[in-house]
Amino acid sequence: MNTDPFPPAEDASSKASLDGSLRGAACVLSEPQDDQRQDDQPEGAQSQATHWHHLLLWGLGLALLAYMVVLPIVSLLLDCQTSQPLVRELEEMTLAESIRIRAMQALTGLWFITLGGTIGSFLNVVAYRMPRGESVIFRPSRCPKCESRILGQDNIPIVGWLRLKGRCRVCHAPISSRYPIVESIAAGIFFLFFLVQLITGGANIPLRTPPAYAGIVWIIFYTKWEHVALYLYHCLLASTLLTWALIDIDRQRITQLAKWVTGLMLVLPAVLWPKLLPVPWWQWPTRSASLDWTQAAATCLLGGSSGLVLGYMIAKLLPSRRLTSNDQPNESTANVHLASGMGCVGMVVGWQATFAIALIMLVFRLLAGVVARWSGRVIAPPTTWLLVAFVGHHLICKWTTESLTWWPGPTAHGIVWIVAAASLVLLVLINHLVVTDQPSRVEVSDGPMMNVE
Repeated sequence: MNTDPFPPAEDASSKASLDGSLRGAACVLSEPQDDQRQDDQPEGAQSQATHWHHLLLWGLGLALLAYMVVLPIVSLLLDCQTSQPLVRELEEMTLAESIRIRAMQALTGLWFITLGGTIGSFLNVVAYRMPRGESVIFRPSRCPKCESRILGQDNIPIVGWLRLKGRCRVCHAPISSRYPIVESIAAGIFFLFFLVQLITGGANIPLRTPPAYAGIVWIIFYTKWEHVALYLYHCLLASTLLTWALIDIDRQRITQLAKWVTGLMLVLPAVLWPKLLPVPWWQWPTRSASLDWTQAAATCLLGGSSGLVLGYMIAKLLPSRRLTSNDQPNESTANVHLASGMGCVGMVVGWQATFAIALIMLVFRLLAGVVARWSGRVIAPPTTWLLVAFVGHHLICKWTTESLTWWPGPTAHGIVWIVAAASLVLLVLINHLVVTDQPSRVEVSDGPMMNVE
């Protein structure tokens, strides 16, 4: 057996050709090594740049920590060692103290934006998996194409999608822009409620007097748990409506179990802590009443029942949204979900606000329907406009109650409700005649979102 790596050369010409082949092979083998060294150099530079970025971020974080925490502690210790008068005049804040307060406000607002984005990321998962019977907790996030697990650094709301440029890290499949859009919407809602409701001490809540001291320091750092709980309670309702709107956009069905669980999640906190319901169930209160758990339960029951009935009546008169042949349900799911969504709204904000929100929803839907008919596009399902109406009404609820005597609210009289009921019927009829809910072309993607144009 010949064990030589190459056969022996027979003459000089073959030997010369063999030597040339060996030199050519050596050149070919040496080229990838040079390329590898060239590729290694940018990676090293990139890792060094990343290292400096981390050092810079850590440095900024430590500087903020020292300025906002260490310096006040040192100043307090120095003041304790020196004798101070018992009565001190209130002094104006220095420039450094103003910068410190504003820095805390900015960081606190950023924290609530991050909280909303994180909740929005979870709502994307719920809206996609729950109608399909998949677990929303125990199954980690995966790419819908290659089924590879999403890394933690890629699962940061909004930022992760931007870093990946909308593509999977492994298979480079496109990731729907729905994910950052929903996360941005949730972050915006949480931040709006933070500005308008939380740090103002509930200045937008009717029948309530805001506290004398408001702001981030007096509401959050000297925590007023009543205001924090009310803020989270309303954010829970907004998150529920956002999830149901996403499910309707996907033309999926919300299970009865999910509806019952959502109802319990909205009723139990109000029964355990009746202060979450500032407007009682009776119609003309002169001030915010202190409810016990039985009155809170009655307020939730009446508000939820009125919302269900009102939503069911509106859904029956609105045009039904026919489903394509690929969809399993054989009836309109969007209008059915509208009744459940309005029931949830009634349980949280009361039957009075539910009526006003229904009016706003029909106005928004009518305007969107006119634009959709002019542009040839499909209007969003009713639960989408219910979310928009709830957020808009929540921001100006107290102003409409105190300034607009003709607006249906907790202090409105009988003639106002008669006119409002007539306006509601008229808006429903106009929506039925003007707004169409039939898509001209439907494209179902493999992702969690149906692309409708």
